[in-house]
Amino acid sequence: ERRELTESAEEARSALGLRGRRVVTLLGFIHERKGYRLLIEALAALPSDVVAIAAGGHAPASTLIPSLLALAQARGVADRFRITGYLPEHELNRYLAATSLAVCPFSDVSASGSLSTWISAARPILASSLPLIAEYNALEPDAIRTFHPYTAASLADATSRSSRVSSKRRKPSRTRY
Repeated sequence: ERRELTESAEEARSALGLRGRRVVTLLGFIHERKGYRLLIEALAALPSDVVAIAAGGHAPASTLIPSLLALAQARGVADRFRITGYLPEHELNRYLAATSLAVCPFSDVSASGSLSTWISAARPILASSLPLIAEYNALEPDAIRTFHPYTAASLADATSRSSRVSSKRRKPSRTRY
């Protein structure tokens, strides 16, 4: 996947009403195994300038969306958790550009299109420690930061540590995945 983000992070955040915020984004089809609940739990432990974006669509009859919104409300982070729904390419690029840290707190995965998108966008990535992520890191050491164990506290800690250093865009790796 090749992608050229034309807006700076600051321009994109401003256009999205996120100026002065650190943006963590979980990308792709909204499904239980992608770790949305874990992200909301972790968001509650992160500083108030951190906003979590669920950038993707979901099945129309899904009960996951209402339960995620209820969890965000219960944890006191509803104002810092945004679900975008399906994004056309130009809006997707804006959210990618605005992202300080891509989060992939997957509980399991056999393949991930969202990882390819993040790599093409040259955004820092934090993922759960899974075999697929280890394969990427074997190709390009430390390309994807990981967190372990699979807990909200571990995700919050790794996000906090990562988001301090992720304000600058990385140059895309020349390694082919």
